Amino acid sequence: KRKICELYAKVLGSQEALQ
Repeated sequence: KRKICELYAKVLGSQEALQ
């Protein structure tokens, strides 16, 4: 579950970077 959390955070960070 922790790996998923890290992955999710990475995705959110990528989306913010794109915006």
